[in-house]
Amino acid sequence: MKTFVGIVLLILSVGVFAQNSSKSTVISNTYFVLDLQETKVKVDAFLFENKVEVLKLEENKTELKISFELEPSQFELFSEAAEKWGFPAYRNLDSEDIRTKQKELQRENDFQLQQKQKYEELLSKISPEHEQYMGLWNNVREIENEVHNIDLDIESLAARDNVYLISITIVEESNTVNTAKFALVNMPGVSVSGFTLENPTDLFSSSNYSGYFLKYMFTRGKSYGLLGVYKNKETTAPTDVIDEIFVFGLGQDFYSRYLGRGTRKSLNLYSSFNMGYMLATGVEVVEGSGFLNAGIGLELLKTKYILIDTRFGYFVPVKNNRTMRGFTSDLSLNFVF
Repeated sequence: MKTFVGIVLLILSVGVFAQNSSKSTVISNTYFVLDLQETKVKVDAFLFENKVEVLKLEENKTELKISFELEPSQFELFSEAAEKWGFPAYRNLDSEDIRTKQKELQRENDFQLQQKQKYEELLSKISPEHEQYMGLWNNVREIENEVHNIDLDIESLAARDNVYLISITIVEESNTVNTAKFALVNMPGVSVSGFTLENPTDLFSSSNYSGYFLKYMFTRGKSYGLLGVYKNKETTAPTDVIDEIFVFGLGQDFYSRYLGRGTRKSLNLYSSFNMGYMLATGVEVVEGSGFLNAGIGLELLKTKYILIDTRFGYFVPVKNNRTMRGFTSDLSLNFVF
């Protein structure tokens, strides 16, 4: 749907441009791709087929930057072709009213010419040996240079009339989450969780635990910290059975490259892991161990201010691996603070 809307907006912008040719439009787009060379072939094919001259080109193993100019008819073809180049991570459109700018420059040009005429009239009335002559003469030369530069600017604007200046950056991604750049956020939250052991033992652990966690998200890429506890659901458990499991960990979620990269407001699928330290305690038992919990999740609602998601994982401790491993299920709410 977003792709369709983007195409419609681009086509509409072409129509507006065609109706008023006094505007110059500068467009900057950034795309993420899985294979830079494959995408470069598509870009080169578009440029060759439409006889587009490249104005600037920078390329390395993981990034391509290219600039070129397009006429309105070519821009419509570009907007269709670019949708297939990669994931549009950034777009910027800046439109400039050339007619207004030309009028401003022309007014400045007329003013400078008037000043020049006044200086030339003064020069014609005094002798070259007069002490003010050279100063007036230099003023005339400076104004001539200024008028020349203004004329060049006016010509440059005329050349940009009815033209799109396109600047494209294509980045080959190694592993992206929600954003290309590291960015801190402040999104505290809570999570409720269930923990079902795969191989519980009567004298060590119970089958089911319920947990409550603080889940603090601190990057846009969904890096987070966990702090909470699982409690034994069996209130009559023996004293040598673990009844609380304290968990301290750090985690990271990863969006799929092929399923929208988390851009939708709901139903964004992601993979996830968290790892850290667990402390299992009972009346007569204390056990500590590192752990890894990997799983898959689904964002139920995602806005600028809140995030609600659910996750299913498999919890594996380093110690007591057989008796303390099992399945986890979580429901989390994070909000911008």
